Amino acid sequence: MLRFITKPLMISIANWYTYRANALFDQGDYAKSLELFQKALHILENFLGTKHAHTAATCRAIGLIFYYQDRFDKALDFFQKALAIQKKVCGRIHPDTSLTYKRIGDVYNDTDDIDKAIENYQIAQEIDEKVYGRDHPINDQSYNNIAYLYEKQGKYREALNWFQKSYRYRLRLLGAEHVTTIDCHTKIDEIKKQIDKTSN
Repeated sequence: MLRFITKPLMISIANWYTYRANALFDQGDYAKSLELFQKALHILENFLGTKHAHTAATCRAIGLIFYYQDRFDKALDFFQKALAIQKKVCGRIHPDTSLTYKRIGDVYNDTDDIDKAIENYQIAQEIDEKVYGRDHPINDQSYNNIAYLYEKQGKYREALNWFQKSYRYRLRLLGAEHVTTIDCHTKIDEIKKQIDKTSN
């Protein structure tokens, strides 16, 4: 039946499903949101194909719902599906690609696969630096995420390296007296003490 309906009409329907799904997601109604995103995805795959930015965005949205439902295997499947499309359609150095790497990192972080979480966060950070420049706040968020994961693993020297990146960023952009710069300096002192303990 779908083939007898015009492509613009079906894309409009998919967009409406997406709009409603996002609203339901914001309200915390994940089940209904998921149902509408899946309907949108079915239309998009049929009328735009499996290699389209809109299809990738919908896959990531579905993955995010599964993530919030703690259905991590399904979340990872859809995030990876979105990433595969984005790398072909948008390219590796693109904000959407970076965000999907972060989502994948979140799944690995929540399932305690810290090495893979760090790997994906680092790829995202490298992309962000190329896309936004090294003085964008998004880089500092990544520095801290990666640093805390290394700290969680007890890899204090690696954690120190990333906290120091964060400190240099804050010192340069915010100044030595800014509260977040001071907090970061305090954290560096704590990590150095942990390094001294483990070295003795």
